[in-house]
Amino acid sequence: MVVLGSAWRAAICTSRRLTPASSMVGTKVWRSMCGCILGALSRAEVRRGLAVMRQYRWAVQADYFATRLWTNDLTSIADATENELGLEHARSALVG
Repeated sequence: MVVLGSAWRAAICTSRRLTPASSMVGTKVWRSMCGCILGALSRAEVRRGLAVMRQYRWAVQADYFATRLWTNDLTSIADATENELGLEHARSALVG
């Protein structure tokens, strides 16, 4: 999958591990490295990047639930069934 332009910049800021503060730091570092100023997205750019962004988010969800199943993480759930359902939901969204 190739992600270009603002869709890529948006994708790198959506990780569950990033806090608003760390996103801000990462953005400032990226701007200083590239000499770019990030602005609002045009409607056309949003349309082009939305499908990629959705795919990326579903891949993140699939990774999240696969990791929970692999490590048998049952935090805040009764059994592994909820993790399996989450993984299946992400898989079906990715496959179409």
